Amino acid sequence: MNTTRRGLNGESRALAYLESRGQRLVARNYRSRHGEIDLITREPAHLHFVEVKNWRMGEENLEYAIGKTKRRRIIHTAEDFLARNHAFAADEKQYDVIYLKNDGQVVRYLPHAFEGGHS
Repeated sequence: MNTTRRGLNGESRALAYLESRGQRLVARNYRSRHGEIDLITREPAHLHFVEVKNWRMGEENLEYAIGKTKRRRIIHTAEDFLARNHAFAADEKQYDVIYLKNDGQVVRYLPHAFEGGHS
């Protein structure tokens, strides 16, 4: 399976997991000049910007998957999304990460994985 197909498959599995927790899809693969957010989901008055990682290494290395530069790109892309979608302005925002094994099984869901704002 190529990288693109593995990524899309992982995003679909992550979305199914989030939907089972009561979230609904707002946008998938949202792109701006800053970068891309894999999934944007919502539960009542709560907006989730979700990074999906298909992680090949052991769980012990998950903290290295999302570095400072990647976090900054996600935050700026989220700010772009919010500037274009005023309907979500009052929602509480959070940045989540979902880690999957190569087979697409959810390994760990980290809500509030990092804080928004400029770093």
